[in-house]
Amino acid sequence: MQIFDPSITGSLVATGSITFVGNMILTGSLTSSQGFFGTASWANNVSTASLALAGSGSFSGSFSGSFFGNGSGLTGITATSAPAGQDKSIQFNDAGSTSGSANFTFHKTTNIVSVTGSIIATSFTGSLEGTASYYNLSSNIRVFTTPGAGTYTPTSGMKFCEVIVTGGGGAGGQCNNTDTVTGGGGAGGTAIREYSAAEIGASQPYFVGTGGSGTTSPGGTGTASSFGGVGSATAISGSGGGGSTQIAQATTVGFSAGGDGGTATGGIVNLTGGGGTVGVRQDTTVGFGGTGGASYWGGGPPHRTIDTAGVAGVTPGVGGSGAHAAAATDRNGGNGANGIVYITEYF
Repeated sequence: MQIFDPSITGSLVATGSITFVGNMILTGSLTSSQGFFGTASWANNVSTASLALAGSGSFSGSFSGSFFGNGSGLTGITATSAPAGQDKSIQFNDAGSTSGSANFTFHKTTNIVSVTGSIIATSFTGSLEGTASYYNLSSNIRVFTTPGAGTYTPTSGMKFCEVIVTGGGGAGGQCNNTDTVTGGGGAGGTAIREYSAAEIGASQPYFVGTGGSGTTSPGGTGTASSFGGVGSATAISGSGGGGSTQIAQATTVGFSAGGDGGTATGGIVNLTGGGGTVGVRQDTTVGFGGTGGASYWGGGPPHRTIDTAGVAGVTPGVGGSGAHAAAATDRNGGNGANGIVYITEYF
C-alpha cells in the first residue's frame, strides 16, 4: 500500500506493508504486519496515537506518539539524557529517577571514589583515606607477647585484619662506677597495617622482639618485632629501642643521654618509639637515672633517685629507666619491655 500525503482520522491497519510518499498526519493508531517505508509525522500527542511495528522495514521522520510491540525492528535509536548532579557525580537510581550527588563522585584520572558520609560493606580491599567507620562487623583480638617466632593462623571467616607490631624496648645502662648515672632506654618502633583475608592466606609468620638487658653499659638494645612477608602480605617491622650509656666517673654535674627510640617500616603508619630521658648527676652523692621511653602503648617507667637501680619496663615496647650509683656497688639499669604483635580480626 502506498499513501501520498494523507490526513487520516481514526486507525489504519494493513496486512501487507505500508509505504509513505510524503508526510502523514494521523490522529488514531497505525498498524502494519510487514513494516513501514517512507516519512511520516504525527500531530497528536503521546496519549492519542500509537505505532505497532509488527513487521520489518525502515522508517524515518518524527513521531510524538508511542511505540508498542517487541521493538525488534527498531534500529538507530539513540537515547540521550543529561547527567544528574555535578561534574564527576556517580549516577544512581533515586526512587526510579536518575540522580547524582556531590557527596558521591569518581575522578577518572586518579581512579579515586570520594564519599562524604559512611560506607557500609561486608568486605573491603584497597585503602581508605579520611575517617572510616565500620558497621555490622564483629571483631576478635589476637595478642602475641611471648618473645620469639610464631605463626599466625586467621580465625575462620575473617574478612580483614589490622596488625600492630612494636619492637622491644631498650634498657637503661648499668652504672658500674662510683658517681655515675645512665639515661632511660628508648622505646621500640611501631608499624600498623591492614590486610585482607586474601593477603593473609592460610597463615603468616610473626616475631615478638625482646627487651634489652640493663646489666651492661651501654644497656641492651631491644630486638625487632615483625609480621608478614609471605605471598602478597607486605612485611612490617618495628625495630627495638636503644640502650643508654653511663657517663664517666666524676664529682661534678653531668648528664647521660637516653637511648634512641626504634624506627618502623612497611606499615601504612610507621611510628618511631620515644627516646629515653637523660640521667642527671648533681654531685658525688645526688643523682637520678632517666625515664624509659614511651611506646605506642603507653609511657615508660619513671626515673629513680639516689643510688638506686633502674626500673624494668612493663608496657609493651617501652624502655627501662636509668640508674644512679653513688658508691662502689653496681646499679643495673631497668630492662626494656618485650615487644608485641597485636591483631584485630574483623568478620
